[in-house]
Amino acid sequence: MNLRTLHRVRSTLTVSLFALALASTLAAATPVDPGTPASPIRVACVGASITQGRGATPGHGYTDDLQALLGAKWAVSNFGVSGTTLMRVGPHPYWKEKACQAAHNLQPDVVVILLGSNDTKPSIWAHRAEYPADAVAFIESYKNLASHPRIYICRLPPVIPPGRYGINPANLQEELPLIDQVAKEEKIDEIDVYAALLPHRDLFPDNVHPNDAGAAIIARTVAEALTGKSGSL
Repeated sequence: MNLRTLHRVRSTLTVSLFALALASTLAAATPVDPGTPASPIRVACVGASITQGRGATPGHGYTDDLQALLGAKWAVSNFGVSGTTLMRVGPHPYWKEKACQAAHNLQPDVVVILLGSNDTKPSIWAHRAEYPADAVAFIESYKNLASHPRIYICRLPPVIPPGRYGINPANLQEELPLIDQVAKEEKIDEIDVYAALLPHRDLFPDNVHPNDAGAAIIARTVAEALTGKSGSL
């Protein structure tokens, strides 16, 4: 191993350890009290292909499992669009999708954002300086809704090296602290999907999209954050 390669390995390890250290200090997410609502609590799940359900068999994506865990007092809506980015640069920003407007039109009570893996593609991540401002603006677009939803942002699932589809594991390690930074600035809760899935590399057949078992872990992690209760499928 030459010095340049060794330096790259050490740098990646340092960033990974930093991200894990931050994760270990995250406060528990504030749960939502469903009480006895006149109508089900509207949950908008916003994201890209993992939210849409890619990698899982039909009916077993994380939003399907989340609905099953939460039960009749909640109504989970899937606004996932494969290939989209949180940042406005690039060919497929989520902002330009019909699903983005549909999620706003729902006037949700709860918003779960699991978006940003596609931002790690080198052509998009080259604009990483724009990430914090775009993320803040994205969150603010939901804060400004008349329904005043409770907003949760997810620390993204791991990308198993070497990644795939251009989705880059090293760039993800740079993105995770930015998610933490934005969540703190915006005073919203984080859901640590990254930590929940990190021990389960075998659940990513294509290195990026979790299978049914991985989707179930995301669902349980999100459900526990929303309810403050542990559950299983």
